[in-house]
Amino acid sequence: VQKSLVDMYKEGDIYRAKHPVFWCVKCKSAIAKSETEEIERETMIYDLEFKIGDEPLLIATTRPELLHAVVAVAVHPDDERYKDKVGSTVTTPLGNEVPLIADKDVDMEFGTGAVMIATFGDKQDVIWMYRHNLPYIKAMDDNGILVNSQWFDGTHVTKAKELVVSKLKELGKVKGEKKLKQVVKVHDRCKKPSELLMSNQWFAKIIPYKKDIEEAAKEMEWHPSFTITYMLDWLNTLEWDWVISRQRHFGTPLPFYYCEKCEKTEAADKLPFYPEKAERKECSCGATMIPETAVADCWIDSSITPLVIAGWPEAGWENYYPSDLRPQGIEIIRSWAFYTTYRCLRLTGKKPFKHILLHGNVLGPDGTKMSKSKGNVVDPAELLSKYSADAVRLWVAFSGSLERDRPFNYDQVKRAQNLVNKIWNSTRFVALSLDGWNKDKEVERTPMDKWILSRLSQVVSNVRSSYGNFEYYKAVSELTTFFWEEFCDYYLEFIKHRIYNGIDKEAAQATLADVMEAVLKLYAPVAPFVTEELYKAVFNPNMSIHTSPMPEPGLVDDESLTYGSFLMSAISEIRRAKKEKGMSIKDNIDVWKLELPQTLQPHKERLEKEIKAIAFVDNIEWS
Repeated sequence: VQKSLVDMYKEGDIYRAKHPVFWCVKCKSAIAKSETEEIERETMIYDLEFKIGDEPLLIATTRPELLHAVVAVAVHPDDERYKDKVGSTVTTPLGNEVPLIADKDVDMEFGTGAVMIATFGDKQDVIWMYRHNLPYIKAMDDNGILVNSQWFDGTHVTKAKELVVSKLKELGKVKGEKKLKQVVKVHDRCKKPSELLMSNQWFAKIIPYKKDIEEAAKEMEWHPSFTITYMLDWLNTLEWDWVISRQRHFGTPLPFYYCEKCEKTEAADKLPFYPEKAERKECSCGATMIPETAVADCWIDSSITPLVIAGWPEAGWENYYPSDLRPQGIEIIRSWAFYTTYRCLRLTGKKPFKHILLHGNVLGPDGTKMSKSKGNVVDPAELLSKYSADAVRLWVAFSGSLERDRPFNYDQVKRAQNLVNKIWNSTRFVALSLDGWNKDKEVERTPMDKWILSRLSQVVSNVRSSYGNFEYYKAVSELTTFFWEEFCDYYLEFIKHRIYNGIDKEAAQATLADVMEAVLKLYAPVAPFVTEELYKAVFNPNMSIHTSPMPEPGLVDDESLTYGSFLMSAISEIRRAKKEKGMSIKDNIDVWKLELPQTLQPHKERLEKEIKAIAFVDNIEWS
């Protein structure tokens, strides 16, 4: 991590400067824009009386506690009310004198069309300060304590508004007040409102590389494809470089020195770098340089994970870079995905991964975010004491589109566990049926065997395609429909008489083995544990299923598909009739009438034998 920072510093991408930054007065640290969230809250907006000469000028504000840091009042250059007043002096409610300036970003339709510029109420104040070269007044210290405020020094910013408004009312400067819905930025960790403070911090240059980052993002395949818009939208909102230093006790030390006298900076000569153990370094101005004590933003570390995986900076890392896949949550696109793309691009000149797979979060069973206070947290340990890990994984695959949040559902996990049990029991039946089977012997498959193998070929093709597109729900749904409804409910029932009575037994055994092994391999990505155990026990004790090749699509025999569909339909119809009459499926029926399609006439004799054996029918009348 430190080497990556030193490399970027040498390229001119890392610098130290005094700039306005988002600051959390509770955590007492600089934070990046990506660490802020916007929340709506109710606040008060006050109409305060400023003056241009002796003429009152009302200005609405939600932050009267920043009045002592007002450095100008702005109006729109086209506002006829103020054209002849621009350049004059405005007296604030606290008696300070500031200039009246014109700026195109002022909304002349809001209130009186005049706005106070304080350092800093919001991002717009920062823009105006730099644009008009306005002075900076420090409104509060790093702890959120007001300074330079005449009457209110020593008051915390969270309590200052009430005191300031009280004083202004005493002075007769509050001319109106009303409630207002307001969107404010809060620190995503502590959920407290963030401030904009001027501070000496370390920054990573991002703004010059916005176009490069966009192009790198477009080179990657996003799943689902629309999620790239989250990255591009975020990129388009960025106006400042990334502040990477944090005033915290824990984190990766920033490997730099700075000089308080001339503000020169240098990178550490030896790594790893620890400020408390740092070697003495003399500045060219003659002063002793100070080892930086701030630590790196945690995204500095995690943003080079593709490089760490590849073995960077050791020889040969290029063979494993970029990574094939980055799976991650949608909510951290603007942090993890964005910073990884930026940092890896600057360090290698290449995109960090080929594919990026975005997923939502698992919510509590009540559909809201899991929280101990709400009592809706699902304890993984307790869950795994009742269900297999495979069942939980299968539930995720079955729970729908990967990118959306989904409530945890115990009933669906139970159904997934039933599927795991079904896989186990079916493989056990197949294993018992393979007793005495010579797998090296060539056998002639029956039309029924060719039907299930043709269906398997179609399923293999579709499931592989779905996995390749990270469409797990689609893959597992189609696989399970085939496995449970066609293979278990029909084919296994169809061939039991062959296994037990030795009728085309070897063909049935070969087909059972082919299908069951392929099914286990297709389930392996989402049910890795049960498939591994069954694969080694039945098919190959010397190889992991996860290193074995995935099944390939085979031939699809259309005539056999017709044969199998007809057979399934006929057996279903007979079973349904028995059920309606209160009969067991093993009760015999004297006569059953069937209409045979012309294409299946060559298979009439075999179909009749199989229907009689499978459905317990004594006679078939064909029409």
